[in-house]
Amino acid sequence: MIELRAREQKGTPAPFVTLDLENAPAISLNLSVAKPGELMKRSSPYSQTFRLPFTDKNDRFFGSYYDANLVDGDFNPAQNTFAVIVEDGSDVIRGTLRLFSVNLLNRFYEVSVQGEAGDLFSTVGVKTLRNAFQEAGADVTSYNFVMNAANIKLSQAVTNDITNGSIGAGTVMVPFIDHGLIQSGQPIYADEVAVGGLFDNDISGQFLIRGGDFKPAIKLKAVLDRILSVAGFSYTSTFLSGSYFASLYMSLADHMERYARNASDDCRVGLYQNFLATGSTVGGEVAVYFGNETASDGFFDVGNLHNGLSYVAPQSGNVTVSFSIFVQGQGVDWGAGVLHTSVVSSGGQTGPAIVMPIPSSTSAVTQITGTGIVPNVQQGEAIQLRIWWGALQFPFAGSSTNYLQVLQSSGGVNSFIYFKGTEALEVECLVPRCMPPISQAAFLKDLAQRFNLVIEADPDNASRLLIEPYDAWIESGATLDWSDKLDFNKERKIQPTTQLKTKTINLGDAPSKDVGNNYIQESGATTFGRYVQVIEDEFSQGELKNEPIFSPFHVYPIPNSYGDPNTDLPGYLAGRFYSLNDDGATKWVAQPPKLFCLQSLITLSSTIYIQGTSIIALAFCSPYNESPVTSTALSLYWQGTTPPFSMNSGLISQTSIGGYFYEYWRKYINSIYSPDSRIFEASFYLSASDIRTLRFNNRIFVEGSAYRLTEVKNYQAGTRETTQCVFLRDLGRETFGECTSYPTFPLFDGTMGFSDASGNPITDPGQICCESNGYTYQNNLCYWNPPDNDTGGGGGVGGGGGGGSDSTVGFDSGLTGGGGNPSGGGHPGVISVDDYDEAAEGTAAHLMNRLPLPANQTTRRVRNLSNGDIAVTDRFIMTGRTDGTTSIGAQSVGGGRVIMVDETTFAAFTIRATSVQVGKTGGTGTVGDQDFQEWTAIVRGSDQFTTITSQTQEKTPTTGTRTVSLSVASSGPQTGSVRVLIASDTGSDCEWELDVEMTRTVSISSFRTENAITTESGDPITTQDGLVIIKE
Repeated sequence: MIELRAREQKGTPAPFVTLDLENAPAISLNLSVAKPGELMKRSSPYSQTFRLPFTDKNDRFFGSYYDANLVDGDFNPAQNTFAVIVEDGSDVIRGTLRLFSVNLLNRFYEVSVQGEAGDLFSTVGVKTLRNAFQEAGADVTSYNFVMNAANIKLSQAVTNDITNGSIGAGTVMVPFIDHGLIQSGQPIYADEVAVGGLFDNDISGQFLIRGGDFKPAIKLKAVLDRILSVAGFSYTSTFLSGSYFASLYMSLADHMERYARNASDDCRVGLYQNFLATGSTVGGEVAVYFGNETASDGFFDVGNLHNGLSYVAPQSGNVTVSFSIFVQGQGVDWGAGVLHTSVVSSGGQTGPAIVMPIPSSTSAVTQITGTGIVPNVQQGEAIQLRIWWGALQFPFAGSSTNYLQVLQSSGGVNSFIYFKGTEALEVECLVPRCMPPISQAAFLKDLAQRFNLVIEADPDNASRLLIEPYDAWIESGATLDWSDKLDFNKERKIQPTTQLKTKTINLGDAPSKDVGNNYIQESGATTFGRYVQVIEDEFSQGELKNEPIFSPFHVYPIPNSYGDPNTDLPGYLAGRFYSLNDDGATKWVAQPPKLFCLQSLITLSSTIYIQGTSIIALAFCSPYNESPVTSTALSLYWQGTTPPFSMNSGLISQTSIGGYFYEYWRKYINSIYSPDSRIFEASFYLSASDIRTLRFNNRIFVEGSAYRLTEVKNYQAGTRETTQCVFLRDLGRETFGECTSYPTFPLFDGTMGFSDASGNPITDPGQICCESNGYTYQNNLCYWNPPDNDTGGGGGVGGGGGGGSDSTVGFDSGLTGGGGNPSGGGHPGVISVDDYDEAAEGTAAHLMNRLPLPANQTTRRVRNLSNGDIAVTDRFIMTGRTDGTTSIGAQSVGGGRVIMVDETTFAAFTIRATSVQVGKTGGTGTVGDQDFQEWTAIVRGSDQFTTITSQTQEKTPTTGTRTVSLSVASSGPQTGSVRVLIASDTGSDCEWELDVEMTRTVSISSFRTENAITTESGDPITTQDGLVIIKE
């Protein structure tokens, strides 16, 4: 028997009603959680729509919704209505009853039931993060705190609670991040000699580091807990309740110039009538009287801070003042002189001051505007707008009729003055208002995608969710055997997973305009730490992308007054969220929020001062969960990669192997993208009890084969029909994606030697490690020169196709990308781009760095020469744009390493260069002119000799001179690096594409003997098999 039980929308608690069903109800249920092919979504059980007949009971429940004449019915279809579908006494689905329509002719209600987990997203709807911190429509105040140096200092220890409402130790803190808000326009610096900065405890100095220059951050878990709690949910999660997730914080107020503060500290006032300036002495100052606070005129003074003549500062700090007044003389014409307008405080501080010539006549109306900061105003000080005449007095020349007047308005525009204490030093920070303008649904989706969270409803508690990362969720599943439930009379299908795959996997963070991220984005056209792979499957389509709300977090040394990379405060790294003006001054810039791991306090090498308060230790905010970073660290980047601006610091000392993809996505991706993946579909006899206890992380055996259930389609509640189920082949919890082994040296049997992460030699690095380095994987061996019978090979994520079948073997990788991130110790806006040149790695100790792929799109052929050397031919595309001012280097499409021709190598180039003129500021040619040239060149690595010659040329008659040349570094760590240079006539703006074919002949004998153990005569010692014995 099947029943539908639903709670009424009124009553506390609202009573359950068993609604009337049709005589033979057809209720079809669909169940899934993490559905393949929809990897960035999270599913929930739901029913197809079904009918409820018009009956007295159903009509009462729905408030006679069918009656269009009712003005105020009792049923609200936009309100969540809890419901349960019960079969034979078992709850088969619990969730929300939705009313879709009322059919008046056939007299039925069309409804469905959506499971609880999906109900979460419908509950939060379009609510923002700030809405989660509101009660009865008003912001809660318990998370607020006073933004001063004392609280900044306290918040560095997670054992302290700085909030007004004692929310919890470490819930809200103030990270040491430079937001570009320092008065001097300089970065936050620490200098042992220069005035100002972190070492200066003079609180009156103009280079003072103030509490108001910082912004808050909040525990990520606190935001999540608040969203779920307000939505009426609780959760159980080992991951979310663990120490790692508890260490994650989200930066706040990144979308606003400064942290949110009480608007009652602001006021905007005008004049009720024209104001006549009077005075008795030469140069006498007159304060303008502003008494109009009428809202309809655009004025306000919520805090009653303006008394007509003066604004009385409610807090100590810097007050921003803007004014616009219209002035006019009254009486005879004015004489020569200067009119002064200035904002001053009773403490002697001055703000914006305007000096202008006297108007030519009394009939002229002159507008005077100004804006600026009155610095270091103390609480209770009065600030006024004053005017005076530089060489005369009011009234002029002793006349009682000649005055200066400030007009109430001119041309319908009011005179006004506006006070805004945006830089107050000790003002309450309103944390709910600091929340980024992001929806709760977008926040939850980001976390689910970032950590690959599976969200299930607890079958025993309608309002409790079970949340875990996919890997942990899978491992917690039971093992079942459904062989006896299989319907042998219906079709069973085994299919490849092509329909579930996308051509590209592209997972990353949101772009940001802060100085570091902007530099990386402009250099590499992508966000830092992005995970990108192109799948070797000719039938796959589309792109797998996430929808991030956070951008990458970077840390940098704190510079001294000389700038990067100089520092007088070693041993600490801090974030930089600022941007740069054209003159190099720092400025605030709006940007997405960022995540960071809050680590333990670091004792500083010297005492620093914020607003005169001494601080000897700061919490370290890092993109990693440990310091120094080791191979077991967890990274807040999508791909484990070298940190771009701090790799030489002891706090972040090596590349992290971790990353969101590596930690949370490899197993799931592998189950779909592996060459061994399969889809299995069949029909099963499932009972209500099976549906009630169903878990999608169970390992289910069917006739001896292991599968993972992904979807239950059209379970017919109340019938004994079999149900179609969809499975993925269970690959035994295999993983692959990023590899932890690296190539060492080629062996003469055509295989490539590898070492594991600990440096131990291995013969089988696995398919992903082999193919992602450009080799061919066959028979559990990795070949740099595979056997002639190679028929190619497929690859999953990180894997690639093999080569052809002749002696020139293709090394096309099955993927492209995987990051391409810059690395080095440089700093954006200060250090040159050369700091990111991967050639700085120097001469490597293994063949892969001798033979680097110059671009992701490279194709490669390898041939063995009769003397034992290797000839390697690479073909790739380069692009560039010239404006005729100088030769520039063409860029490899997609990034990649520099082209290296070292001392053991001879290289021959064929370069087919096509260029099109796209602009003209002088010189020869016209827009649209085309040129094709084929150039041949050689480069000899032993002495950096190079020559290049143009072989053929086809061009538009008016085309000017266009050339291709090569440049080879002859000294330093970049010795042997080759640059392809392009140039056009002065004033000719051209787009270039270069098809480059490069054949390098490499002396393997030199390579083999470089680190060999030798005899007294200098010959290398070899084994019986002819292998050279090398030094450790």
